Amino acid sequence: MRIFEIALLVTIAVTGFCVIFRGRPALTKNVFWVLAAVGILTLIIHFLTEGYRWQMLPLYALLGILLLVGALVSWEAADLKVPQTIIFSMGIALLTLIFTLPPILFPVNRLPTPTGEYTVGTLSEAWVDTSRTELYGTDDRAPREFVTQTWYPAAEISSEETVDYLPQSRITGRTLATRLGLPAFILDHLTLLNTYSFDQATPEAGPFPVLIFSHGYNSFRGQSTTLMEDLASHGYVVVSMEHTYGSALTVFPDGRIIFHNEDTLEGSGEELRRTGLTLGNQWTEDILYVLEQIEERSNDSNHPFAAADLDSLGVFGHSTGGGVTFDVCAREPRCKAAVGLDAWFGPTPDAVIETGSRLPSFFLMSEFWPKTDNTNNIRAFINNSDSAAWATVKQTGHYDFADIPFLSPLTTRIGLSGGIDPYRGQEINRAFVRGFFDQHLKGIPADYLTRSNPQFPEITFGVPDDVSQNDLDS
Repeated sequence: MRIFEIALLVTIAVTGFCVIFRGRPALTKNVFWVLAAVGILTLIIHFLTEGYRWQMLPLYALLGILLLVGALVSWEAADLKVPQTIIFSMGIALLTLIFTLPPILFPVNRLPTPTGEYTVGTLSEAWVDTSRTELYGTDDRAPREFVTQTWYPAAEISSEETVDYLPQSRITGRTLATRLGLPAFILDHLTLLNTYSFDQATPEAGPFPVLIFSHGYNSFRGQSTTLMEDLASHGYVVVSMEHTYGSALTVFPDGRIIFHNEDTLEGSGEELRRTGLTLGNQWTEDILYVLEQIEERSNDSNHPFAAADLDSLGVFGHSTGGGVTFDVCAREPRCKAAVGLDAWFGPTPDAVIETGSRLPSFFLMSEFWPKTDNTNNIRAFINNSDSAAWATVKQTGHYDFADIPFLSPLTTRIGLSGGIDPYRGQEINRAFVRGFFDQHLKGIPADYLTRSNPQFPEITFGVPDDVSQNDLDS
């Protein structure tokens, strides 16, 4: 809970105590009115500085009821007997406890701050690739359209206000809640979630290495904002894709919204493999198109791409985007390093798996998600590669590589997180992703990437021999 939410909770508890024990020498009606004024003032400050959210509604109502009761009842010495006093006291305490659960279970968390030296700017852009037609839209003659968000080192900001965590946050939050199997309104508080990025800030001169990120299936470009901001603060130009129709939704800068198309992945077995390869090829071509745009806009000093050094290019992704990553690096000669976060190799062509890679490749994997078939494909890729490694993070689930665990402590209960503290999970995620790219794009060694280190006791190395226990979740 936030500071004025806690203050409001304390005010409710004290006001309730005052109303129940009214008539005692120290608990006059004047004391009640002082508490009422403090409660109302706290509520106003909370609304103005922190913002209303539905999770606080029961506490708002409880405060209103207590103020109404206190204003109407007699403040002569109360004739309540001891049992009645105990019952009323316990009732107020129980209601306060119950009503406090929603804001605790769905908090407005403070996201981890970037740890680098640079201020972080961000820019969202829409792209139209007229050389391709859309595979999954209603018009099969329409050109391929998608969106990217770029985080980059900023030299100067024009406003002290940071960008919202989600574009069109109310709609995006409700779409994500539905995607996670939750009631649509449950994530409305994401409208209050702040980032550390400044919109369209003046970019630093650079040059800086370029990192391309591809999100998971049915996810969105900002799923790992805390990681993107941290990388940018350490001197990277980070471009996150939003693959239209394969994402949960795509919010275009002009306000248009295109929602997920369930037909992008279909069936199981061979059919899933076929649709996965088709989808993966589209996502790969999205990334290759963006790389062309980075090159074309490199002379525009006002654009963050002017600071991008494509000779130092890394690609990474989560889940489906993790599988796409290795196809991109097989087709893009400028790629120098690749990272898969709980990578799914459904969209990865057989030729890539069978050939492996000459590039440094790293798989940062959760403990409770990897499945046997996918693990075997990654194992084959690693065995066929010159320099590829697998590291498992203990007590993690599939979404511990994204920002999802910061949304609620319930993510562990519903299987979205493996139980690791989200701040610790993100600390590990940042250290290994940044450490890998630092080592291979900047020449900064990071020995902990391939050997045990007491700083990271949660890490084990090597492809697991047996992950069949996770197959039961399929």
